[in-house]
This record gives sequence, C-alpha cells and structure tokens, in this order.
Amino acid sequence: MQLGTSWQLTSRTSFNASIQAQQFKSDFSEKIGESKQISLRISDTLQRVPVWQTYMQYDLQNNDIATSDLTRLMQQASISAPITPDAFLADKFHRFALGQRISHGTIGRQGPDVKGARYLFDTSMGYNFELEEIDFNISFGLGIRVFGGDELSVTGSWQNADINGQTNTQFNVKYFMDF
Repeated sequence: MQLGTSWQLTSRTSFNASIQAQQFKSDFSEKIGESKQISLRISDTLQRVPVWQTYMQYDLQNNDIATSDLTRLMQQASISAPITPDAFLADKFHRFALGQRISHGTIGRQGPDVKGARYLFDTSMGYNFELEEIDFNISFGLGIRVFGGDELSVTGSWQNADINGQTNTQFNVKYFMDF
C-alpha cells in the first residue's frame, strides 16, 4: 500500500512525499518481513529542454524481519546452511541524498512524448545513517523509437551501497510495442 502527494511550489520547484507499507515473501510464500517507509524529495528544475533537475531526498524505512528460516527456499536451492530473512532485508534504512538528473522524455512510456531519443542520466551522493557511510548512485537510460511508437531501451544503475549495504548493479534491455 502506498500513499503519495506532490506539490508544485513554484514553476521550477516541486515537493514529493510518500508513505508506504509492504510485505515481503519468498517465491515460496515464506514470510521475509514487513516494511514501513517514508520518502521526501524536493527538486528544482534548472533547465527545461532537456530537463535538468537538482534534488534533495530523505528516505526512512523500518522493517520488521521474520525470525524463521526460509526452509522451502533452502530446499529448492539445495543449500544445507540456514537462510534467514535478514539476508534479504535490513532492520532499518535511513538516508539523505543530494543529486541531479538530466532527462529527455520518459523511457518506456506509451507513445511519443518527445521528438528524438529519450534518455536519462541521474547521479546522487548520500549519507546512510545506519551504515554511517557515504554512498553513490548512478542511473542511466536510452530509449530509441524503432517502428512507429515501438521503443528499444537500455537502462541501468549502479550503487556502491544499496538498502542492505551491498553493491548493486542492474542492466535492462527492453522492447516496448505500441499497437
């Protein structure tokens, strides 16, 4: 469940807030935990085409982690060592970040919203209060129209410390068909 709101404070400055509650389960319906999260973000648009924004973001997440081993997951993976829910979810995540984002259109959005290729490049530097460490994030993407409104896109991201304090890299190639 998520509840969010956005305010356009000025023609260039906006504020976004969201609260969220969710449950995490393994692929075998074993309980991993429950989470409550709040996220606050204020951004300022420095340029409109392409969009260049700077932002400050605050995230707080408290998790109630299940205590039982994930036995069905252990069986499926043929692992004898116990796998506990805390391997997938930290007790708490608490971060403040400063970042910037350059974008042109929205990658994966139905229909053409801008002329030419859609792209994004986002970088941020934050402080993780739980790990007491500075972290860095980079996200990128490129979407190119192929036939009509179809789009071929490549997106990715890298974090030196994700919500569990681990390095995280993601890379996606997608094809969006517009009928």
